[in-house]
Amino acid sequence: MSCWTHGQPWRQQRPGRGSELAETAPFGRRLLAEPVRTWNSSALSRGPTFRASSPRRTSLSCRRGRDSRGNVDGLPTVLLEAMSCGAAVVASDIGGVALAVQNGQNGLLTPPGDARALADALAALLRDPVRRQMLGRAARRAVEERLNWDAVALELAAILDGASRRKPVRQPTGIPPSAYDRDYYLVHMEGAGEFARAGAGGLTPRLDYALQLVKRGPGQRILDLGCGRGEVAWQIAQSGAEAHGADFSPAALAIARSLDRVGAVRLEAASATELPFYDETFDAVLMLDIVEHLYPEQLLATFREVLRVLKPRGRLVVHTMPNADYYRWGYPVYRWLARLAGRSLPRDPRRRWYRGETHVNIQSPRSLRRALREAGFPVIDVWLHPLTGGRLATILSTPPLLRNVLCNDILAVAEKR
Repeated sequence: MSCWTHGQPWRQQRPGRGSELAETAPFGRRLLAEPVRTWNSSALSRGPTFRASSPRRTSLSCRRGRDSRGNVDGLPTVLLEAMSCGAAVVASDIGGVALAVQNGQNGLLTPPGDARALADALAALLRDPVRRQMLGRAARRAVEERLNWDAVALELAAILDGASRRKPVRQPTGIPPSAYDRDYYLVHMEGAGEFARAGAGGLTPRLDYALQLVKRGPGQRILDLGCGRGEVAWQIAQSGAEAHGADFSPAALAIARSLDRVGAVRLEAASATELPFYDETFDAVLMLDIVEHLYPEQLLATFREVLRVLKPRGRLVVHTMPNADYYRWGYPVYRWLARLAGRSLPRDPRRRWYRGETHVNIQSPRSLRRALREAGFPVIDVWLHPLTGGRLATILSTPPLLRNVLCNDILAVAEKR
């Protein structure tokens, strides 16, 4: 039993035979050519039977309000059941639904009461099986990791334990997305000038150098993790490769979408520590200027996620700055020379930059290699990019000791066997 809308076949199925069936069935008969299919709620108790016939797309448009006894369906059980089945869910953003569904990461949320938005979201998923599978897999993982009684019990136990000890429970959190606003990307972030002048074509020499370390072209699927303004992902798409960009900052994604008006890049709102992609999805992943913004436990989790989504022999390219050895040894010398020249520089070099406090995990070549190895990468190459600026800069970059304390750009290439 189906109808056509947005050029797609639809089927409406309802579990249960509750009191609202009589109210909703006439609507189904007006909308569809045949009666709505139902099955007894007792069938839901037979777990294997329900899972075996579980849907691959699920729409949940729940009613707000209270029943005659004041009950509210804050987090529908059917939502968690659908996610546990690996279904790509489309739900109305009401009650506690957003606690389970992270829009664009493990499902899609639509405004309450907006039938058009609900239909558009469903149609978009029907047309994109790859994204549908990614969202379904992320939904299943969310249930396995946090939306289950074991995880809830552990979280509750930690809260109660903390309350009994009269000290807060440590919750590992990162820098909030609000720290990265439009000014950060369009005014202060490196490459802002090139971006303002040339848009997607305005790559800095450093970004262009890192981009040359991956094979691009038709048949390649490449992820720019922490894509920012989106110019690197856009350049990947121009090579004929399938380009994906992921970032957790709404400001970054808004800029990237305005840059890519033709939809050449598949952009995702995603946390670096929980990527909404299947295992062995990408031929290459770029992490350019994201490492220094992740706390150590987040960085390790991110590297492990990247290892998971890379194909065998897939390549990870990392760029991070500053170099911890430069901050420790080179910057004090530079600051002293600046003082002799009549310039005053802050003791903490991070204070020289806009939002420098977001650099929470400064690496050296040794620590970056150690983190990649701990995450499970078997093949790793880490080096410092030479100084630029003429013959003197080249000479100073040549001796290993001087290079370690004067060069500020760390690059790494890691491969998955």
